[in-house]
Amino acid sequence: MAGVNPLHALFPGNPQSASPYSPSSRRFLNPIYIDVNKVPGHGRSGAARSLPEPGGQVDYAAVWPLKLKALRQAFAAFTECADRKQQEAFAEFTARGGQDLRDFARHQALEHHFGAASNQWPPAYQEPDSKEVADFAARHDDEVRFHLFLQWQAHEQLSAVRDNCAAQGMRIGLYGDLAVGADRTGADMWSNRDVYVPEASFGAPPDPLARQGQNWGLPPFHPVRLFDAGYQPFIDILRASMRYFGALRIDHVMWMQRMFFIPAGCETAEGAYMRFPLDDLLAIVALESQRQQCVVIGEDLGTVPAGFREKMEDHGLLCYRLMRFERYEDGLYKRPDRYPPLSLASFGSHDLPPIAGFWQGRDLDMLSRIGLIGDPEADAAMRRTDREQLLAALIDQDMLDAAAMQDGAPEIPALIDAVHGFLAKAPSALVMLNLEDVLHSETQINVPGTYLECPNWRLRHDLDKLEGGLAHAGRIMGPRSRTGAKSKRTAS
Repeated sequence: MAGVNPLHALFPGNPQSASPYSPSSRRFLNPIYIDVNKVPGHGRSGAARSLPEPGGQVDYAAVWPLKLKALRQAFAAFTECADRKQQEAFAEFTARGGQDLRDFARHQALEHHFGAASNQWPPAYQEPDSKEVADFAARHDDEVRFHLFLQWQAHEQLSAVRDNCAAQGMRIGLYGDLAVGADRTGADMWSNRDVYVPEASFGAPPDPLARQGQNWGLPPFHPVRLFDAGYQPFIDILRASMRYFGALRIDHVMWMQRMFFIPAGCETAEGAYMRFPLDDLLAIVALESQRQQCVVIGEDLGTVPAGFREKMEDHGLLCYRLMRFERYEDGLYKRPDRYPPLSLASFGSHDLPPIAGFWQGRDLDMLSRIGLIGDPEADAAMRRTDREQLLAALIDQDMLDAAAMQDGAPEIPALIDAVHGFLAKAPSALVMLNLEDVLHSETQINVPGTYLECPNWRLRHDLDKLEGGLAHAGRIMGPRSRTGAKSKRTAS
């Protein structure tokens, strides 16, 4: 199993908005991941081949315009020179996508034309069924077809990756991630506004991950209108992801029972829970999982309603168990045999520091530097206790030899191996290793509550070390090595 973060469509006009958890659409793909060299017409287009020199971070603002130029040139060459078989394949994909795909392509063309978010467009263009939008699409048919072409190529290439995983004998193949919502200025909201609540955002009340609570700035589903629509918008989102993945993680799965609504202009603490029809939604997930033969993992961190996890288990969803949080009230780590069999186990997630960064306190240094820690000394003292408790757990499971440690602390590679060995002993159905840990990275890929303060979603890894790192992790994990590592690789 090889995992990726959400591949949802973002905003080509604003490449710096790089979070895959605030997408324009959860039903369509981000074309920045297209391999231009494999696009029909690219070899005849004379497209520019020079891209920015790789550095420590992905420069989306530099990469995307160059890639977009090459894709436009490839599309022009395809339009002029593609053979009949390719043209028929494109036409079939477009027909199969139906009105939803055409609406998405129109939204992308309008975004390119107006150069702004959809809520800043002239009012007539904020309605997908308006005469003005239809007239615009007719006048800009080539631009609309270009965005259809991008979705076709993204679909073809991701499907090829899926099929290659199967050919290599990977039982699950790709592990995907479904964001909990989409941006209010994006294509999903524009094309299906009636099933959302534009006057509110959703998030989470205070919990161990975010002590002040969280406002994710995304519009929530309207529970009554979602029901009236026969849940079709949610079904479409599930199918759009499951078609590529053998396993799918649903972010903040608790929304299916209740979602923390925050009215516009209010503080997070002024929010309240809105109930959703849990049994209906879980039944839909279970049905689509069977139809698509896709394992489903529910990310159930934070404030979990009573009885919710039991409902998940009844419907066959795996729960999400992060070692960082699998602790008793006194802070002691739970032994691996306490992990539920119907779970995915990992040390941390994209919102947490990797093992090396956690051990060395790199996350605390960064949060203190940007002013998100009120009492650095108290947090540093808490982290010292965390390290002591982690060592105690690893020694208890014979993962570390206390006598071999220098000054009471292990070397980072030995620590990471010990954590992975600890996880391998869990009865969990799946164990996931994060790419940052396989590569011994210290840097957190995303820091919740920040935007420009941290290089979120921009870190570039030295993938030349990946093969050796995975081989070593496989030896530590033993039979667990088949689960692979979750990749946080960003676009290049």
